[in-house]
Amino acid sequence: QNSDYGVGVFNVLKAEMEKGGVIMTNDEHFEIGSVDMRTQLTKIKSSDAELVLLAGYPKDIGQILRQASELKLDKKFFAHSGSIGPDVVKVGGTGAENLLFLYEISVNKEDQKTKSFFDRYEQKYSDSPELFSMIAYDTTVLLGEKIRECKEDVECVKNALYNTVNYPGITGLINFDNKGDIIRDLFTLFTIKEGKFVITE
Repeated sequence: QNSDYGVGVFNVLKAEMEKGGVIMTNDEHFEIGSVDMRTQLTKIKSSDAELVLLAGYPKDIGQILRQASELKLDKKFFAHSGSIGPDVVKVGGTGAENLLFLYEISVNKEDQKTKSFFDRYEQKYSDSPELFSMIAYDTTVLLGEKIRECKEDVECVKNALYNTVNYPGITGLINFDNKGDIIRDLFTLFTIKEGKFVITE
């Protein structure tokens, strides 16, 4: 995607591929909000590429996947984590199925806390929890703990979150930097199955 985000991801990827001796067969870009990606996809279809990396906003990624499916483009698709959101499935439809992506969480199903969450979720919904359910759970529980500690003191809540160190969430250990962004160093491989973001088996 021709945006600071998309170009930034592309530049890092290209440098790492060159270091590892991986051949990049195609270098295709698109504008934010593009509705026709067929020109780029047709070039990729006729190339020797085995894997297509996507970096862009979720709605655009969904558009790419839908049109790739319409063109019967038989390649594996892998998206950058920043490209993932509900619009990927909403726009991409069945074309989004089997998309792979890494997300900055570490889910250990053997951990008692995590196992308990999975068991309770599956019992209630008769389905495995997907990515955003796990993130929402950790967010709600952690924020709830800080609010109970600080009551109505907003500054206290903010500082308590910033000072969080190795909080044991179901998505792994949670820490924040001085800007309030979460810090993680482990990843989990996800895919899309029946419209849901689930951990690969």
